[in-house]
Amino acid sequence: MRRITFVSTVLVLMAVPMVAQGVPTLQLYTSNATYDYGTETWTTTDNPLTLQVIGADQPDKVDYIDQVTLYISVAEADYDPTGTITINGIAPDVDPVPTFLGAGGVAASYGIPTLPGDGTIPPHDIFPTYYWEIFLPDLMVSTAGETVQDYTPDGGGGTDNGDIQYYSVSYSGFERVHFDLAGIAVSGSSTKSVVAPFSHDAEGYSNGNGDSVIPEPASLLLLGAGLVGLGLRRKRRRVS
Repeated sequence: MRRITFVSTVLVLMAVPMVAQGVPTLQLYTSNATYDYGTETWTTTDNPLTLQVIGADQPDKVDYIDQVTLYISVAEADYDPTGTITINGIAPDVDPVPTFLGAGGVAASYGIPTLPGDGTIPPHDIFPTYYWEIFLPDLMVSTAGETVQDYTPDGGGGTDNGDIQYYSVSYSGFERVHFDLAGIAVSGSSTKSVVAPFSHDAEGYSNGNGDSVIPEPASLLLLGAGLVGLGLRRKRRRVS
């Protein structure tokens, strides 16, 4: 979907421990994932892949996340009307009934998706393109009793209360499938549109390899405190 661009990482040793970063309200993560620094995306070659839809009760003490919407997109140059995508909730976490997209199923839309609440999703060198909207169950971030972390290399080791939903996604006829996530965070009587940061999105690809990858988040603890990544600059490029 996007040309992979190598971005070097410079690590410097600090004299004081690294301060934990806040956990985003919404995130995506995939099975057997590696992080591509050029596109700031978790990527996997698994097919089917296990997609984690992650919500946290921070930063505004969120009660739950309503209108959870998963956007699945493919590059315009990669779009094949005979291609298919199946997303199936993994029980007992979510309803296991599959959603079938593409040929013989839900047709793709073209353009820039509308966000829950108001506005459209920022293009971030993905949109406009072919995409599907999948409406998921609420994320019960204050009551589900799960612990979530910041799923990025420089997440800082912070954790929060949250909810994680697991989905099996398989695809055929597309080289890459990209995932974005949005919803409405409900805090008492107030609501707020939220989008997973584009440094916390996910992608499956059938071939090729990322230029700069690292182990999954649990392995990052081996790096120890006191290392901070510098010189990471987002550079997203659309493949026409």
